[in-house]
Amino acid sequence: MNIFIIAMNELRRNIREVQTFLFYLAFPIVLMLILGTALANTFDNGISVDDIHVLYNDKATNEVSHSFHIFKEEMKKSDIYFHKASAGINEKDAVKQGDYDVYMELDNNGLNLYGNELNTIKTSIVQGVMQAYVDKYNLVSEVTKINPAKANEALKVSTSNEYIKEKAINSKEQPSSMDYYAIVMTSMIALFSLYHCYDLFRSEKTFNIDTRLMAAPIRKADIFIGKLIGCFIINAVSILTVLTFSKFVFKANWGNHPLLVIAILFSLILFGISLGMGISHLLKTPEAVTVTSVIIVQLACFFGGAYFPMNASEGGTLNMIATLSPLTWTNEAIKKIIFTDDLTAAVLPISLNLLLAIILLSSTILSINRKEGI
Repeated sequence: MNIFIIAMNELRRNIREVQTFLFYLAFPIVLMLILGTALANTFDNGISVDDIHVLYNDKATNEVSHSFHIFKEEMKKSDIYFHKASAGINEKDAVKQGDYDVYMELDNNGLNLYGNELNTIKTSIVQGVMQAYVDKYNLVSEVTKINPAKANEALKVSTSNEYIKEKAINSKEQPSSMDYYAIVMTSMIALFSLYHCYDLFRSEKTFNIDTRLMAAPIRKADIFIGKLIGCFIINAVSILTVLTFSKFVFKANWGNHPLLVIAILFSLILFGISLGMGISHLLKTPEAVTVTSVIIVQLACFFGGAYFPMNASEGGTLNMIATLSPLTWTNEAIKKIIFTDDLTAAVLPISLNLLLAIILLSSTILSINRKEGI
C-alpha cells in the first residue's frame, strides 16, 4: 500500500510540472519532423530513371533492319523509345544538347553508341540492352538456319518465364528518414528517463521531507520502489505518446511486432532510471550530478545515432565507440525487428538493459542502506 501511495505521489509531482512534461513530448516530435524531412534524400537508396529516348541511324540490310524493328517495338514495354534520325540533323549534337539520351548507328558490321557524359546511367542501360539485342540477333541467325518460321518468335523479349530468381539475405526494405528518426527519437526519450530520476530524492531533502519519511513507519525499500515505479510510468507514457504520434501522424513504420519493440524501450527506460539513481548517489553535489548526466546522455545520443546514422559494423574508431552506447544496441534491434522480422534481435538489448539496471539498482540500494536518511 505504501509503495502504491508513493508511486502515485511521484506521478502527481511529475504531472504538475506541465511545461517539463510537454517538453519531453514536443522535443522528440519536433526533431523527428525537422530531421526526418530535411534528411529525406539521405535515406533514399533508389534511383529513378525516366523514359529513355534513343536516336538511331539504320544503315543495315533488310534482314538486320527487320530484326531491329521487332526489337525496338518490344523495347517500348520497358520505356525505351527509338527515334529514326531525320535528314539534316546533327545526331551527336542532338545528344550533347540533351534532346536525346543516346545516338546509335546500326549497320551490317554491328552498331556504335554515343552517349551523353552527363547522363551515364541511361547510356549504360542502353548499352546493356543493345548487347542483349546483339546476343539475341546471333541466336536468331542460328535459329533461321534451322527453322526460319521461328525467327520472329525468338527475337521477341520474353517476360513470362524467370529462369533465375533472386532472394536477398537482408531485407530490401529499408527505413525512410521518418522511420529512422521515429525510432531513434523515441529511444532517446526513453534514455531521457535518466533526467527524471537523478534528482528523485532531492526534493525530499530540499524541503526536509526525508526526515519525516524516516520517522514514518515506511521502509526505505518501499520509498525506493514506489519512486522507481512512479518514474517508470511517467516515462512509459511519454514514449508511448511519441510512438503513437509518429505512427499515426508521421506515418512511421513500426513493423508488425509493436509489443516487442515497446518491451525493448521499456527495458531502456529501466536502465535510464537506474543509471540516474546511481549517478545521484555516487556524486555529492547537485551541480556535479546535472553536468555528469547531461554529458552521459548527449554522448550516448551522439554515438547512438540520434542525430545522424552511425554504422558500428563498418569499423573505425567512432563506429567502435558507438557500440558502447545503449541507444546503439536498442536502435539496431528495433530496426531488425521492424524491417527483417528478426524477433531474436530483442534478446540482446533487453538482456543488457536489464542486467545493467539490476547492477545499478543493487549498488544504489546498498548505498541507501548505509545512510541514515534517504
